[in-house]
Amino acid sequence: MTPAPKDCRGVLIAHGADALREMVLNAVPFVPAAKNPTKAPTKKPDPANFVYAAPGTPPADAAPELSSGEAPVTAPASNEENIRTVLAERAFNFALAPIPPYPILKLRDRVISTPGNLTGVQAGVKAGKTAMIGAILAAVLNGNRQGPDTLGFSAENIDAKAVLHFDTEQSRYDHDALIRRAMKRAQVNEPPAWLLSYCLTDLPIGERRDAVEVAIRDAAADHGGIFLIVIDGVADLCVDPNDPAESFGLVGRLHTLAIEHDCAIVVVLHENPGSMDGKMRGHLGSQLERKAETPLRLSKDAATGISTVWSDRARHCHLPREQGMCFQWSDTAGMHVSCGTAREIKASARQEKFRDEAEGAFGDADKLSYSDLVARITETVGVVPKTAEKRVKTYVADGLVLKSTEGIYSLKS
Repeated sequence: MTPAPKDCRGVLIAHGADALREMVLNAVPFVPAAKNPTKAPTKKPDPANFVYAAPGTPPADAAPELSSGEAPVTAPASNEENIRTVLAERAFNFALAPIPPYPILKLRDRVISTPGNLTGVQAGVKAGKTAMIGAILAAVLNGNRQGPDTLGFSAENIDAKAVLHFDTEQSRYDHDALIRRAMKRAQVNEPPAWLLSYCLTDLPIGERRDAVEVAIRDAAADHGGIFLIVIDGVADLCVDPNDPAESFGLVGRLHTLAIEHDCAIVVVLHENPGSMDGKMRGHLGSQLERKAETPLRLSKDAATGISTVWSDRARHCHLPREQGMCFQWSDTAGMHVSCGTAREIKASARQEKFRDEAEGAFGDADKLSYSDLVARITETVGVVPKTAEKRVKTYVADGLVLKSTEGIYSLKS
């Protein structure tokens, strides 16, 4: 005689789902109905349970429906085999070197964005991030042509794949102005079909996420793939940037999208007010900094109005602040314009300062002896003679002052 099954699994295998269901009903005691059956228990939803799945995807914890007599299909052994397959596909293979990724976006000559990666843009309030996002879009529109000022950014969408831009912060008017200014910067008369820009500011958070997913999927189908995605205001895609589960889920989903579509995703996030070390908002900012291929920082000098963009913690490039690209507003151009690197601006300011000093020291004199020039620098600049002597050497080395073979000094015109 076959021994009777001892557990639910045995009953399911031996007699099917109907027998198991009857056994469970007979074994579980009757529980009276609640006094108010219409009132459902309330529980604060966990953001991790409803965020970042594509529209129409069932919850991750939803149990699959089994037909009568159907046994569970997932067993530990098959799981292990699936994992072994996944590991084999991702194992290092010395005999097969991968092709180096092509650059999506560059800043100066440094590659900051490659396919399958995130690029973070962190900035303080009114630091110039809107101008920077417009310049990135203009760089793609420009396609590496000479002439347009794209604030140091360059890109080349050779295959005319989709470029998507999502604005979650500005009004529709300001969103429209950003795209028109990007076109003006790139010197193009009309936008290409592959440029798709959306203002999502007025949508609820869940609908924003769905809109992003749908737009990406449709653009990939319509244009043969995705080249670049820019999300201006990534914090507006989550309920609470300080919630670790939600923040990690959002960053993970964006990273997955970048890998699936073989594109780069640029996301913009504000820095904490008053932060000296560039700390971004909450767990979202911390996770973005860890996962981003290139965390770009943007800051503005309140005295000069000059904004500088740099990256000192990038994975594939190093662009220290003194080598960062700088830009400032121009009333003449009606937009921000490039003004060199931070180092060049500093050198230019130094040069201008020393020129003013030299002109003040010479005054009305055309020529001065060394001792007279040192004395005049000491008096007009207000430094000690030793420092004045160093200034003479600096003026000559910088080409501000000329020294004759007789040792006479004159101001270069």
